[in-house]
Amino acid sequence: MARKKKKSLKKHPNLEQLQAMESLYGSTLTVGRLVQQGFVYVFIVSLFSIILYMNVWITVAYALLTAFYVYWVITPYEVRQRYEERSMAQRNRFLNLVTQGMANKNALALNVLRTVVPKVDGEFHDDLETLLAILSSTNEPSDIHQAFLNISSKYHDDFYFGLFMEHFETAILENIYNMETFRVFKTSHDAIMLKQTDFKRQKRLARRNVLIILLMLIIATGILCFVNGFKKYVDWFAHALVGHISSTLFMLLVFIIMHKFFKLFYDDVVTSL
Repeated sequence: MARKKKKSLKKHPNLEQLQAMESLYGSTLTVGRLVQQGFVYVFIVSLFSIILYMNVWITVAYALLTAFYVYWVITPYEVRQRYEERSMAQRNRFLNLVTQGMANKNALALNVLRTVVPKVDGEFHDDLETLLAILSSTNEPSDIHQAFLNISSKYHDDFYFGLFMEHFETAILENIYNMETFRVFKTSHDAIMLKQTDFKRQKRLARRNVLIILLMLIIATGILCFVNGFKKYVDWFAHALVGHISSTLFMLLVFIIMHKFFKLFYDDVVTSL
């Protein structure tokens, strides 16, 4: 189980920062995962390049450029996405366990929290341990409120989690709570989880369709290029100045389209209102 502080990706992270974020929920960013993540994109760009330029060195250059793009742009998105998925899953587990615990007759919120904390993992577990330590060491309402505010602010995009924590704070301070309110916020959070899962399924399908379209475009490009004969194509287009200019503009267009697609693909926060 990781015991590290959350790393920010507001600035472009280096490999060490990416590995630190990946480890917050017990995973590892290995070289094999990086290669697997970028292989399909490098493969597709290399196919385009070898067909359009008929030049090994230009193809190698495009492959290296694509690999760098995957590391620089896609990998941080992927790490952040996995982090958010695991973090939200643990918060959802927390909401369900607390609601279950508070439903018991004569339940005390602090005792329920003590029972739940060992059952969640990763960075969120550390956050709850900090909260529990403060609650166990003070009865000062302002300190307790600040402890709850800290954890709610950290996950401010998770709307129903914030509402749930506000109600849980009231239960801690006053030992007064509405069980139905806990259930409503828990059920709403469950619904968001389902919505997010379906949303990501649809986006994975969209990414697969985009890759299929690119492969079909490669096949169509190859057919059009070689329709008048391989030698003519190489001499009159692939190795000619006009061919280099046209191919470079085409590859640039493909990169621009894919970059815009990835920015939309990794924008998947559905927990905020």
